[in-house]
Amino acid sequence: MAERQKLYDVFVSYSAEDDWVLDNLVPQLEGNEGMKLCIHERDFQPGRLIIDNIVESIENSRRVLIILSNNFARSEWCQFEMTLAQKHVLHQAMEPLCVVLLEDIDSENMSNSLHALLKTTTYITWYNDAENIHLFWDRLKNSLI
Repeated sequence: MAERQKLYDVFVSYSAEDDWVLDNLVPQLEGNEGMKLCIHERDFQPGRLIIDNIVESIENSRRVLIILSNNFARSEWCQFEMTLAQKHVLHQAMEPLCVVLLEDIDSENMSNSLHALLKTTTYITWYNDAENIHLFWDRLKNSLI
């Protein structure tokens, strides 16, 4: 019952440098699946501290989706969001994190926390080919509902 009171279905933690989120993820999940995503570029309240926007958005979301890429791995803000989301999952009995691996993470970008996340979380790998694209979107949708 509490889930229905959430403002967002999914908080998306991602690097703004990854156009894939706005070009592919948002149209697919919001347009085709009718989900309400929290996208920082669009949904964070201007004038508020970024950390307050992050915490409130995670708390107001049913699930957290992390879009892993080298851009994400190099971003301190993305790493911070990931840490906050992990703590929220542990302390608030929230559904486990959903993780999409957009690309292999280069070893020089691999933090200890990212390494631990990839070793302990079943993630969905993005393959941009016609043969696997429907499987990818089905797996992602099913992991978020």
